[in-house]
Amino acid sequence: MKIQYLSGFIFSIGLTVLLTGCSDKPASEASVHSGEKETEEKAGKETPAKNESKKENSKLEEDSTKKQQPDDAALKTEQSEAKNPESVENVPDEVELQNGENEQPIETEPESDWSEADVKKLPPGAEEVMVVRVISGDTVEVLGEKGKETVRLLLADTPSDPSQDSMFGYQAAAFTKMSIDGQMVFLERGEGYIEGQKPTLGYIWLKQSDPVNFNKLLLSSGYARMVPSERNPKYETEFRKAEAEAKLAKRGIWEMEGYVTEEGFDSSVVE
Repeated sequence: MKIQYLSGFIFSIGLTVLLTGCSDKPASEASVHSGEKETEEKAGKETPAKNESKKENSKLEEDSTKKQQPDDAALKTEQSEAKNPESVENVPDEVELQNGENEQPIETEPESDWSEADVKKLPPGAEEVMVVRVISGDTVEVLGEKGKETVRLLLADTPSDPSQDSMFGYQAAAFTKMSIDGQMVFLERGEGYIEGQKPTLGYIWLKQSDPVNFNKLLLSSGYARMVPSERNPKYETEFRKAEAEAKLAKRGIWEMEGYVTEEGFDSSVVE
């Protein structure tokens, strides 16, 4: 009897423990699931708040960046002005000059390409001048130590009135302009030069491989006829040879028979 009673008591205790363990397990699982749901709900509620916070922070950073940009631009402008001495403040003065408030022409001499060896080949007393204007084939305006002078080339006579002779007069003037206009040349004044006499009678020396007498070049190229001068016979023989060569080759004014006369040029032959 005692053994049966003990076995029944033990059985009842084991059954009670077994039933208690089964009932606790679902409860713990339920509590775990409940905790996970609460965590998810909290996470779901906190996420929009965090997103809104991030958006607000992003806007604040953009606003601060925009506010700083003008300051950065001003800083760059100041740095640029510091590096460049010619600042924007100087522009109005330059514009005024370009618009021509000071319209008086400034005549500047080009750099001379005459060497000392070339100058030594020139006749004594020749003066370096700049040709500033071509009036006709045998008359130019120069600028030198004595100021502006009108120079009539000695011993060389070109057709000088294009209104009467539209072909040879223009050709001679064009040749002179192409050859010496704006150039640094040497002026050899003729014999008997008088200060202030107009025009100045003389010879122009042109820079080539060797100095060239431009008066002679006009004759040899057929743009001028030789006209003797009692006071200036220095180059007469040399110039007559140059004229004869052009006449023989029928260059320029010599290509038309009867155009060159003792008195000058017969424009009726051209017509």
